[in-house]
Amino acid sequence: PLMYTLIDGDVLVYSCGFASQTNEYKVNNETYQYKKDANAYCVAHGIDKSLITKKITPSLVSHALQNVKQSLLEIAEACDSHEGQIYLTGKGNYRHKAGVSHPYKGNRDPEHKPVHYQAIIDYLIEHWDAEVVDGMEADDAMGIAQWSDFNADEKREAPTIICTIDKDLDMIPGWHYNFRKQEKYHTTLEESDFFFHKQMLTGDRVDNIIGIKGIGDKTANKLLKGKTTNERWGVIDSKYKSEFGDNWEARRDENNELLWILREPLDE
Repeated sequence: PLMYTLIDGDVLVYSCGFASQTNEYKVNNETYQYKKDANAYCVAHGIDKSLITKKITPSLVSHALQNVKQSLLEIAEACDSHEGQIYLTGKGNYRHKAGVSHPYKGNRDPEHKPVHYQAIIDYLIEHWDAEVVDGMEADDAMGIAQWSDFNADEKREAPTIICTIDKDLDMIPGWHYNFRKQEKYHTTLEESDFFFHKQMLTGDRVDNIIGIKGIGDKTANKLLKGKTTNERWGVIDSKYKSEFGDNWEARRDENNELLWILREPLDE
């Protein structure tokens, strides 16, 4: 069936951007493609890591844009789609206020952007009508769009499909396409809610959201499997109580706000 694609433009900006440049890290006379390897060399030889020099060689901007176009055409083909919407995260994400105990995405290097970052954004806006989302993330805009379709009495002829490589969007029910793995799948409301409850326990290291110590994916699955929504919240509450003591409710509510991908627009 035809699908209406909801595309994570942020992922394209970074993946196509970094794919069209090479980075070299040099220390002594050694050259590495990845910083972690250069760091490891420094540790092994007792060398100060600040002596690593970085050299970036970008390819032509036209190559980067061609990469983006190619990716979009492949997504459209895989999803059998003639129309859709691309979303880009703008400014003023409400989660930055919510991240009290640990800065939201505080472990990310804000300078870590591809050379052609702005050029790709401009191209997506000008040539592909990408929508810049302020006040929240592209993820939220995709979540809201898919939820309103999922919940509508009159289903669209072309159902929506979220296209990203970010597993967090599994908490939105409906169709999904992971364009890195080239996997298309469908999640039910129950599966999507379960995924969110699991993340409440595990946290999300990538975004600097700290969950319950020692609980990974497997343990979270075991703790929550076969339980109703209310029972799952019971498990979450008891784990937060034992981990965070008197402050447990604040920590639970903070993580809830940081992890939850919007299904409804924020109240103005």
